[in-house]
Amino acid sequence: MATAPAYNGGFGRQLLEGRGRVRLSDWYEQYLEAQAQPGRIFEETLTTSQMSVLLQDGLRAIMFGSFAGEPTTWEQVAARETSNKEVETWVELGRLGTLRTVGEGEGYPRVRPELLPARNIRNYKYGDILGISEEMLKFDRTGLIRQLAEDQGARASQTIEEAVYTPLFATANYVKTSADNDVGNNTNATTLSAAGLELAFTTLATMKDPRSGRYLGIRPDTLIVGPRSEFAARQLLFSTQLQRVGPAATSSTADIPANVYGTGTDNVFRGMVRNLIVTPQVARGGNAYNWVLGTAKRGFVMQEVEPLQILQATGADAANEEYLTSDVFRYRVRIWFGVGFTDDRYWYLSSSSTAPTVA
Repeated sequence: MATAPAYNGGFGRQLLEGRGRVRLSDWYEQYLEAQAQPGRIFEETLTTSQMSVLLQDGLRAIMFGSFAGEPTTWEQVAARETSNKEVETWVELGRLGTLRTVGEGEGYPRVRPELLPARNIRNYKYGDILGISEEMLKFDRTGLIRQLAEDQGARASQTIEEAVYTPLFATANYVKTSADNDVGNNTNATTLSAAGLELAFTTLATMKDPRSGRYLGIRPDTLIVGPRSEFAARQLLFSTQLQRVGPAATSSTADIPANVYGTGTDNVFRGMVRNLIVTPQVARGGNAYNWVLGTAKRGFVMQEVEPLQILQATGADAANEEYLTSDVFRYRVRIWFGVGFTDDRYWYLSSSSTAPTVA
């Protein structure tokens, strides 16, 4: 019997190589056609085992691609560390004071560093199982399976984003007071404004070591706001000039305030904070006008036990129990990490519920 020419459409190969938006249902139909026409030779030489391999690799690639492509901002905030313990204990040495004078013939004083209170951060597993029925595979004509796979990767990425910002906007994690700096608490209901930014900045800039009292020299570089505060923050941080305001108008100059000499118009806040992060995650602190000023990747960590893991049970055979009993292919998605403060002296949280007041 004459053999039909090889088919070069290559749905399975396109799926693996990422060419085009191939519907898995169309590829599955190719598989069924190959089974019904044994005389026809397909380029992929599709068999039952190869079908599961192509399905497995195709959906895994979609999930990983969606995970990597999901827009996130936590990488700009938290230091990323690896972890191999259920609970990581973070310990920091207290800073020694400044050097002492040594008189002629005198011995040098001995110093001994002390440990600051330890911080413990627990790791947690996050994950679930996505089931794709054979009916979905056979009858899908709208890219439903691709959407599910893309959403699975996006969910994993957003889980990390949410986990990072939840403790960052929790007031209970901010415990520094005027005993630790020259200004006051590192959390207040501070309205985002020129005065509010000055208060937060000087609170962090005057943080001291609790043992020696030595200034730490902190210079905050990151401001995190929500979408409701984005435009006010941009105006405050990136405008070239500030509005010039003189004293109240007199009757002779009712519409022209008197000029004030000795003051500039250049925006002194411009360039003070180099990272402006806008995220809806700020609302996790209770309202849309929360904001945080801090030093990127200092005193706050995301400790990773394992990166994104995708396991699958996709064999269309008796070895796949779920397929045998329910005609379902399963994908388990898991991430494993912990998040928390190692030192809150680098961060200031405002729990303000009022809109920014930026002129």
